[in-house]
Amino acid sequence: MIIPVDAFDISGVELGQKVKIFVEAFAEKEFTGYVSQRLLVANDNGEFEVVITIDPTDTMILPGMKAYATIVVKDKPDILTLSNKAIFMEDGKQYVNLKSDDGTFTKGEIKTGFSDGRLSEILSGISENDVVVVEE
Repeated sequence: MIIPVDAFDISGVELGQKVKIFVEAFAEKEFTGYVSQRLLVANDNGEFEVVITIDPTDTMILPGMKAYATIVVKDKPDILTLSNKAIFMEDGKQYVNLKSDDGTFTKGEIKTGFSDGRLSEILSGISENDVVVVEE
């Protein structure tokens, strides 16, 4: 897989870095890979091409499938995360809709940390056992 990387970000990309791959055809599955090559000559758009080698056991991915890659720059294990779809902003603060035991909904303020664009680290405001509702 070859992905373009902005000139601002290319200095943070190193050989061997872990990559998370999301394929539209398999929305619920996360694939993995690593940076196997970093081309240091910009293309016509001013971007640098990075070659991602996909885990060879992930044979479900076929050429031409639409995919997105996230190069892992920082990895924090054992944290509470939440889908960004569940988080909303009001007056500069972050909130989620919480479902209580009696079935009612309340708005709860949270604080987030690191995010990969899909999931955010939850620093405070909810715990592992809370039920968060996503409005679509």
